[in-house]
Amino acid sequence: MEREGLLLAEGTGKRRRICLEEALQAKRLRIGILLYDKRELAQFEYRNIRRLLEDAGHVVEYGEKDLHDLRMNPVRVARFVRKKPYDAWVVNAAPRSALEWFADQPLPAFALFGTRAGLRIAGASPRKIPALRVAVRHLVELGHQRIAMLVREERRKPAPSAFAQAFLDELASLGIRTGSYNLPDWGDSPEELHRGLESLFQYTPPTALIMSEPKLFFAARDHLAQRGIVAPRDVSLICDDPDPNFTWCRPEVAHIAWSQDTIVRRVLRWAKRDGKTNPGNFVAHRKSMIRLSEIIGTLTSAYLVTKDEKYAEHAVRHLKAWFVDEATRMNPSLLYGQAIKGRHSGRSIGIIDTIHLVEVARGAKLLGASPAFDAQEQTAVRARDAERNGVYRSLHHRQSQLAQTTGCHVLGGVAGPASQPLVGCGQV
Repeated sequence: MEREGLLLAEGTGKRRRICLEEALQAKRLRIGILLYDKRELAQFEYRNIRRLLEDAGHVVEYGEKDLHDLRMNPVRVARFVRKKPYDAWVVNAAPRSALEWFADQPLPAFALFGTRAGLRIAGASPRKIPALRVAVRHLVELGHQRIAMLVREERRKPAPSAFAQAFLDELASLGIRTGSYNLPDWGDSPEELHRGLESLFQYTPPTALIMSEPKLFFAARDHLAQRGIVAPRDVSLICDDPDPNFTWCRPEVAHIAWSQDTIVRRVLRWAKRDGKTNPGNFVAHRKSMIRLSEIIGTLTSAYLVTKDEKYAEHAVRHLKAWFVDEATRMNPSLLYGQAIKGRHSGRSIGIIDTIHLVEVARGAKLLGASPAFDAQEQTAVRARDAERNGVYRSLHHRQSQLAQTTGCHVLGGVAGPASQPLVGCGQV
């Protein structure tokens, strides 16, 4: 019910509030889903995405054309999208050129998978590269030297995607010379896949094959089996995505596992505009904190490089104004952080609003070596920072809490929660 907006948290120690009327009054969107391939409609994540978005009150429709119909061409994609009446788009596994176009548009879009690194577009995709590297190393340790990867054309051209390049780089790091054999150019249709496999296994067949999708995996396994090449007896096969059918295979298919539920939840949060700032909010204090972070970072760096005390003296004046002098020092209360008018007076994730002070805490620690920052002033800053850290311990945004308590511990020189591992973050 919290995820659907029917129950709202009012803060630590307070009862949650029922808000049926507010949930019904929230803006509903008409969302279009642009699929990579319309034949993927039956896949689990798409059914769940549509169901949850519709349960939240949005109107969801699949585009009558997919990216293959549009030939992965950003001009064709732009023409198609502009003709549709949707308020927002979910784009599945689009090539970078198409995502670059979406990122430049005022129309909200969510990149479901696809090559979006460095683009200003919402999105989600599993972090598979670390697992891929482990798989490649394990194959080499088992004696494999001829390892190839089958990926779609847009993941190979005009340049290998980050995932495909990581595969080539890992092989090279293990002393295996790489080339077109390891990332073969086979086209992008079922017929071309089978022709590519015939060519790949004709003379120097791979001893291991990594495939980027379950359908490619099953097609390749069947093709090879018809020619007497049986996995895993004659060739090792790995899929970089999970599939429910894998659990029925004996031996079970080697694959990279990741949670589809996490991806689906990200889409739902995006549709609710989670993280979007009200443009009418008062942000002058936040900008001041950002400026303080930049000032302390710059002055501390200048002091460390030049050993000139004038930089430390100027930085200390800022620290005293913010943390020591009663007339000007900041109030560390985050009770009203991430407030939403009429809904929340403040939320635990308000800790995000002071993330900029991490740089300040680290700078203050380094400035402790300067005579311009005397022991009494250091003690006062530490005490104020410790008070701020006490606020963090009661909040629940784990990534921001860890970053900021780490900064506090660096400044205060103590051990505690900052030394504990962070579990469950960064999977998407």
